[in-house]
Amino acid sequence: MNNKSLTHFAALLAMLAGPAHLHAQNTVVTYQGRITSHGTNFGGLGQFKFALATSTNQNQTATGVAGGSGGTVQGVSMTSGGNGYTSVPRVSFAGSGGSGSGASGLCTLLNGSVDHITMNSIGSGYTYPVTVTIDPPPSSTLWSNDGTGNSGDQPLLPVSVAVTEGFFTVRLGDTNLANMTAIGAAVFRQSDLKLRIWFSNGAESFAELSPPQALTPSPYAAHAQSASRLSDQGVAGLRVEAVPAATVFFQELVNIVAGSPSNSVGAGVHGATISGGGAGFYNAIGLPIPNVPANSVTADLGTVSGGGYNRVTGRFGAVGGGWNNQSTGEGAVVPGGLNNQAGGRGSFAAGTGAIATNQGAFVWADESSAQVFGSTAPNQFLLRAAGGVGIGTANPQANLHVYSANNPTVVRVQSTGAPGFGRLEFVSNPQGDANEWRPGYIQSTDNGGFVGGLAFFVNGAGAGNKFGSNEVMRVVNGAVGIGTATPVSALQVVGTVTATAFNPPSDRNLKENFAPVSPREVLQKVAALPISRWNFKGDSATPHVGPMAQDFHAAFGLGTDDKHIATVDADGVALAAIQGLNQKVDSDNATLRAENAELKARLEKLEQLMNHRLNFGAK
Repeated sequence: MNNKSLTHFAALLAMLAGPAHLHAQNTVVTYQGRITSHGTNFGGLGQFKFALATSTNQNQTATGVAGGSGGTVQGVSMTSGGNGYTSVPRVSFAGSGGSGSGASGLCTLLNGSVDHITMNSIGSGYTYPVTVTIDPPPSSTLWSNDGTGNSGDQPLLPVSVAVTEGFFTVRLGDTNLANMTAIGAAVFRQSDLKLRIWFSNGAESFAELSPPQALTPSPYAAHAQSASRLSDQGVAGLRVEAVPAATVFFQELVNIVAGSPSNSVGAGVHGATISGGGAGFYNAIGLPIPNVPANSVTADLGTVSGGGYNRVTGRFGAVGGGWNNQSTGEGAVVPGGLNNQAGGRGSFAAGTGAIATNQGAFVWADESSAQVFGSTAPNQFLLRAAGGVGIGTANPQANLHVYSANNPTVVRVQSTGAPGFGRLEFVSNPQGDANEWRPGYIQSTDNGGFVGGLAFFVNGAGAGNKFGSNEVMRVVNGAVGIGTATPVSALQVVGTVTATAFNPPSDRNLKENFAPVSPREVLQKVAALPISRWNFKGDSATPHVGPMAQDFHAAFGLGTDDKHIATVDADGVALAAIQGLNQKVDSDNATLRAENAELKARLEKLEQLMNHRLNFGAK
């Protein structure tokens, strides 16, 4: 391929603006250039190959001294193992004046150096001294787009890059591109680093663009007129603007502007930086089309790293990239994305349509809505993530999903109050809606003496109680209270309990200290127990019949105190009284049966006597 030219707009990229991304120890850098084929701007899908190398071979060749006798080579003493070997090098021997033949050896590598040489054949006819020649290590190609060509050859596989009116942009080291391998960060610590480029228009063979381009800062863009020579005629890609010092604080600051020639720094601004990007549309001769939005900084010490139509109007503000982003507040940051604005002092906006207008606000907005998503008060942390927020998981299954190997996984809610309370609220209907209401919430409680609890609240009933606070249950130190905030048993209910059945345990294996009772005595006490009709205070509509706990406790001495009657005790007393009644009935029946038998016997005797008299008198 003949008559190709390449204009490099971003040969300074890694050293001036820094790498575009850091992934662990890998680096991705953006390279921009312009290429012509046969004297015209190339357009279409170009085929490129890239390699990073040093201009001189930094690897060292191994050396050794041969020893022998009788015209043979008995061995080699290594004077230097060299470095940079990736495969076993060849070794050859030559006697003085080219004498001798047949000697051969095998190199053994250790960590890229020749550790020793084992003689396979000692040869003959050598005149001393014998010169040992070890092949040099590969040339110092530090990286290539497909990982091949380490010996200085061009890579095997190309990278397809779209070229528009001669202009192209490629992300070197971006493994999302076909045939593109990652660039280790250590590569950029090499001195005299060069970028080698091979190009093909798809119809002709690859040709290397010469010379390789140095990746160093430059006050102007290098311009390659052809594949064989460079000239000093270039298109401005970087300019350093000296500015008059308005105050002592700015007296040594200059403005640095790179990328599109349309990028600009406002008058009187000091210490501004525009690293690249800007207008993305150029005419046929490589000049930006007028009135196309570019990047700009109009405040001291503002920074735009790249992208297009990005503006910094607040002092110390920064926009990392993207499109149509603004930093208008002091120290406000937009890292990238689309149509974002950080307007509050120290604010942050990212994603799409994020607006941080308040001081200290952090706003992230996804692309789930065409509406902007903005802060409403200072120091907010706002997220719009329709797919869910995952902490520790890349696959959230809820609006907020916390996933952790810790067991238990802890989410803490803590107040600075003394005492401080945490609350989890459940609210219905859209925010700001006329019918927005809170069905209930759970709040921590302080019951004194470092005895904590959880209280459950509901709103109540009616539109006037949409955000009401009616406590319905409290859990305190292992006790549950319904209708009371100070439960004294495992479950204490103030009010009526309705259930289909209660199933308290009564297993013999759960009991001890068995003692017999006298059913007749229990019956006597039940018979003497005062029973009355009454209702609980505050519930006059619900009458009850039964004893008082004080009387029950005095009669039987059962339960925890004289304020309660346990159902198990009431049941037991009732059963014992029934047994006592049964015993009494049985005893009374036996007495009656005996009396009846006696009366029957006397009646039978009386009947016999009367019959006898009647019969005797008739005669």
